[in-house]
Amino acid sequence: MKKNILAVAAIGAIAFAGLASVAPAQAIDCGVGAFYVNTGDALKTFSPEGTELTSVPLAASYGDMALSLDHSTVYGVFNEASGSSPDGDVVDVVNASTGAYISSFTLTGPAAGVGSWVGAAILPSGELVIGTGDSGNVYKVNVSTGASTLWVNLADADASITGNMGDFARLPDGDEIAIGDTGGSDATLVRIHEDGTMAVAGHIPASWGAGRVGENLMVTGSEMYSIKIADIPASGSGTITSTQLNSFSDAWGAAGTQDGETGTCDPALPDTGINSGTALTVGLIAAGLGLAGAASIVMSRRKRA
Repeated sequence: MKKNILAVAAIGAIAFAGLASVAPAQAIDCGVGAFYVNTGDALKTFSPEGTELTSVPLAASYGDMALSLDHSTVYGVFNEASGSSPDGDVVDVVNASTGAYISSFTLTGPAAGVGSWVGAAILPSGELVIGTGDSGNVYKVNVSTGASTLWVNLADADASITGNMGDFARLPDGDEIAIGDTGGSDATLVRIHEDGTMAVAGHIPASWGAGRVGENLMVTGSEMYSIKIADIPASGSGTITSTQLNSFSDAWGAAGTQDGETGTCDPALPDTGINSGTALTVGLIAAGLGLAGAASIVMSRRKRA
């Protein structure tokens, strides 16, 4: 009898330990989703179908904007030289609903003095990723301190890339997608892996604003397009299929509600605005209940013995 009791307890403990080590399931609730577009003097939102939903005035003209993980604020970067007015080393924090200025912080580290920012997005870590049109350099920025680190140079993926044409977005598989400028009529999509290695994925119409909305990458340049993320290959040199949504072209940058989220859309999970690893929490609870059940069986058998 004691051997049976120990076996049941051991199985429960092993199940708990095993589930505790499992990575969070890659599934998020994307909700309805929205595409945020910075027009220079206004912040507009669009539906996944390209219909304008809202428009609020901005106090400054930004080279691009990144939507925070909780979607309450946007970070505005300037396409200006360092020390100019506005200063390219300054990042504004703006209310995403009203467009009102909240605060600012100053870039330090290798991104300081660069200026001319044309690309910005939020990362799952809460950091900013920013890119300049003057080179292919891409930086990560701590939004609490302004400290920056150089992440990659897009030209290392494709020597014809002369700078960041526009923007970034996080893909469900964890890659960051970047729009590279080759000086032509189209743009090059580059996958940035977390370890800093890169792969060219293909080409899309020239665009300087991008954002992930659900299972689509929305981009805007001379027109607004939607690209199915499933159609973005791991690597390739061909033209990626895109669907034109409208002829909206007054874009200086853009962001999507899933820019900082890794995982595929699953309406069964709560929409927290971030990839919170809900499935792991549920798994741990289930494991805990399983272990508790095993303990209950042990106690029951002890009483019967």
